[in-house]
Amino acid sequence: MRAPAKVPDVYLKDYLVTFDAFGSACTLEVMDTETNEVIYNQVIPTGVTSCLLPSTLKGRYLIRFVFESVVYWGAIDL
Repeated sequence: MRAPAKVPDVYLKDYLVTFDAFGSACTLEVMDTETNEVIYNQVIPTGVTSCLLPSTLKGRYLIRFVFESVVYWGAIDL
């Protein structure tokens, strides 16, 4: 039997996104809230616990962590 996926704790300070290390690589996507267009993406390798977003991003965005079979998402204000 499979256990439910644990939702990651993600924190934002200025443009630094931090999180617990993931057990597999994923893609971080930042999306425009109005158009759902991906405006920034970055591969997060297994074991990495942070990433720095571009300081040119300003406003409210959706942030997604895209794994092979699951996506976690939330809203951020930069």
